[in-house]
Amino acid sequence: METLAATDPRRIGPYRLLAVLGHGGMGRVFLGSEPNGRLAAVKLVRAALADDARHRGRFRREVATARRAPGVRTAAVIDADLDADLDAPLPWLASVYIPGPSLRQVVAPGADDHAGRADADATTVDVAARPLPEDAVLRLAAGLVGALDEIHGTGLVHRDLKPDNILLTDEADATGEPSGDGGVRVVDFGIALGTDDAPGSTRLTRTGWVVGSPAYMSPEQVEGTALTPASDIFSLGSVLVMACTGSSPFQGTSLQQVLSRVLHADPDLSALPESVRRIAGACLAKDPARRPGLERLRQVLDDNGSAGPWPSHVTDLVRDQRAEVTRLVGPTGEGTTAGKRKDGTILYPYVYAATKRGSHACGPQNHAER
Repeated sequence: METLAATDPRRIGPYRLLAVLGHGGMGRVFLGSEPNGRLAAVKLVRAALADDARHRGRFRREVATARRAPGVRTAAVIDADLDADLDAPLPWLASVYIPGPSLRQVVAPGADDHAGRADADATTVDVAARPLPEDAVLRLAAGLVGALDEIHGTGLVHRDLKPDNILLTDEADATGEPSGDGGVRVVDFGIALGTDDAPGSTRLTRTGWVVGSPAYMSPEQVEGTALTPASDIFSLGSVLVMACTGSSPFQGTSLQQVLSRVLHADPDLSALPESVRRIAGACLAKDPARRPGLERLRQVLDDNGSAGPWPSHVTDLVRDQRAEVTRLVGPTGEGTTAGKRKDGTILYPYVYAATKRGSHACGPQNHAER
């Protein structure tokens, strides 16, 4: 979470902006607060892209696709302005705010293995990487299987399952009860496609960009052929390797090398625990038909029966993020009254208000995308 820059807007639509959550090729994502205290992750399209019909179309598709996705293990869209207006001259999208670090922030905050330009290094190794222990990786795998089951159930292929798009949560709602997300959320549907969409949209573009994250792409994405849910299964395998080692199994010194390794190289899985190696190895089959389905993965994970809690540095990051948000919104937010959890920590004002009304607090109090 970063402080707003002098050039950043202070308000978008009904949202007062509090901080920068992240940024990417399409734009920046802000933490926003409505007058009633509800928080959201507000994605604002970059000014340089706002007048480009192609990028406008992509943003419209992102909003439409995200609205198809369920909200228990993803991050539901709660508001959007696709055409822009006087209050917000650039298109924007607001999703529920999910307090929790990305897998990238937890395991390898200094690495960059998802470069998109053809002239950029596709991977670097983070010397300060903190891989997750075996039982936490199994918990991550179970959470991702559940999230992909929901996503694929709507007829979507995510196409960009990577550490930056996976959030780890404390699995608690406003009252301290389980939220139902399993501690894992999959976010950012910017390049998701329906399973009946035409192939060919994953190739290098004329401007040198790759649609997707090379080190976590499937071979069929690299080749630009038709995608099925099995493509996300391959990406799941790469994510599990990263969670165990701190880097992608296909890391390289250039984009071309990474793409070649995705297509042809057998990843070195020797550093993985046996339970994770069996799962990741099956997911990383080059032939989509040889990869396990979600039901088979669920059975294997159930047989392992050893998924454990997040390590302390993960729960510390979640707690720190909650504390930072509370500091930004103030103890009472805008027009709401703060409450407390059972352990005495202050609830986000909008969460407390929802709880007082008897609403389930797992929906509009959380966050999407960095």
